[in-house]
Amino acid sequence: MVFDASGYSDDFAQQCLAGGKKAAHDFGLKFTEVKGVSPLEIEGLQARMARKGDNLLVITIGGNQDGALRRTAASYPGQMFAGIDSAIYDMPNVAAIVFRDDESSFLAGALSIMVSRTGRLGFIGGMDIAAIRRFFNGFSAGARAINPAALVSASWVGSWDDATRGRILAQSAYESGADVIFAAAGASGVGVITAAHERGKYVIGVDVDQRPLAPDNVLISVIKNVDAGVYRMIDEARQGKLASGAQFFGLKDGAVDITLDNAHSAVSPEIKTHLATLKGDIINGKTRIDGRGVRP
Repeated sequence: MVFDASGYSDDFAQQCLAGGKKAAHDFGLKFTEVKGVSPLEIEGLQARMARKGDNLLVITIGGNQDGALRRTAASYPGQMFAGIDSAIYDMPNVAAIVFRDDESSFLAGALSIMVSRTGRLGFIGGMDIAAIRRFFNGFSAGARAINPAALVSASWVGSWDDATRGRILAQSAYESGADVIFAAAGASGVGVITAAHERGKYVIGVDVDQRPLAPDNVLISVIKNVDAGVYRMIDEARQGKLASGAQFFGLKDGAVDITLDNAHSAVSPEIKTHLATLKGDIINGKTRIDGRGVRP
């Protein structure tokens, strides 16, 4: 399992690590994790893992490794790779594990605009990559499904582990009129939660339930069960069943969701009932989301 410079600093990475270690334990596999500081070093680590020749699977964490992964996979066609949150769908030896974060984020956007008093929402992403764009686009689509006039501004930290920058961006968004911000920014999102607490505003958490960080400010969290997805992928690989191309995990699979069971009191019973209907429509295919918005 190859991590980038932020390593294991956020809940997303920790879940990936936990899923890999559990699969290794349960299936009697050897598990190795490595971390690269620079893009060049990350590509070298990918190649080193592939060059060993005896790895069942080389797993890369985060779509920001895609450029390196595409080159490494081309150089080692006999090695199977899996990219978590990857957008590489066209290589015969790469399985792209794609979580339908746009589905869960759609629910978060609908909830946020129903709670908002200004009709203005903010989104703060860690890196401007395809996986985080899914969060943003789903969030925006959900808000506009409830209020077509909703305004959703976006900004990007440029890092997964810069809480200071996350806090500054959040302060700016709140000052511009947003009263709910969704942070999909790894450990940088802790700074967004800090800003929400300081200003008495609302925020949406990500990856795991983050309400304990600021119970008065975190409305809900958008979660993804990455550990279960990694575990299932490794299980399929050891059975020779892991297919290349995009492997999708969404609301229907229980892979993504929102934490309504631990929601802030501002999320009324009426809002919860509306969200349950929206969720059912997504699961049964009545509402379809493709990361760019809602399809008929």
